[in-house]
Amino acid sequence: MLNKLSAKDILGISSPDDALIYSQSSTDIETLLEDHPVDFIIDFSNEESIHLYGKVAARKKIKIISAISHYRENDIRVLKTCKGHCGFLVALYHAGRQLLFVCGIALKKYSAGVNIEVV
Repeated sequence: MLNKLSAKDILGISSPDDALIYSQSSTDIETLLEDHPVDFIIDFSNEESIHLYGKVAARKKIKIISAISHYRENDIRVLKTCKGHCGFLVALYHAGRQLLFVCGIALKKYSAGVNIEVV
């Protein structure tokens, strides 16, 4: 299990951030987002993941960027519920990676205090 291991140690990079990995099977998303508030959730996992964090993200008005290209009807219903409460962008996987890369570079350049690691 990678739960609570450091991504920076696994990747062999230096960072002042702990970069902890949290397992969805042993982490309550509400508690995680209370303890570690975020502005965006960037999802490269699978179409079912929206069910894990969608309602919490919507309630907290956290914007979602999804690189998932195929959603089922049930997933789309959840997405439609979320989009009224938080920003939502679906990007194709390859376009999503490029978008994140460019945004990460721009944010690091123009926002001195932002904590982003492009891996």
